[in-house]
Amino acid sequence: MVQGPSKPSNNRPMIASEALKDNLNLLISDISILQEKLFNLHCRQLGGIQLTRAQAQLLALLATGDGLSQTQIVSQLSIEKSALASLLTNLESAGWIIRLSDNKDRRLKRVYLTDKLKQHQAGLSVVAQQSLDIALHNISQTDVEQLLATLMEVRANLDQALSN
Repeated sequence: MVQGPSKPSNNRPMIASEALKDNLNLLISDISILQEKLFNLHCRQLGGIQLTRAQAQLLALLATGDGLSQTQIVSQLSIEKSALASLLTNLESAGWIIRLSDNKDRRLKRVYLTDKLKQHQAGLSVVAQQSLDIALHNISQTDVEQLLATLMEVRANLDQALSN
């Protein structure tokens, strides 16, 4: 059973709520950091799985489209090629993925999941859902839907600004 939010960790300095209220970027960053820490904690509790949230996002993407090219992954995750290279190297070393040359174009590398993800996929899905449930505890469905709509608009605005 998922529990509601707990008290802030004593080893994490809390950012003043007034500063967060007045700075959307700081608030979004702080939420992202907390979400990643919670995800990592749940992964360790699942059985010592050592995955960052970025690695888990990449695995989730591959679970919906195994065999994507590195260029496709960069585009879909909106990350830099160098960041992807590091993610892939770490995931490959840990046995989560393999990179193979494309049959038609040997210069193109495709990324495939290994059986390791299949062994842990159900548990990782539970971890992701638990983290989300905790983050959205005591927030109405209507508010969640409005938050998602607003964040999608913010993301679209940023995507458009970057494509100009």
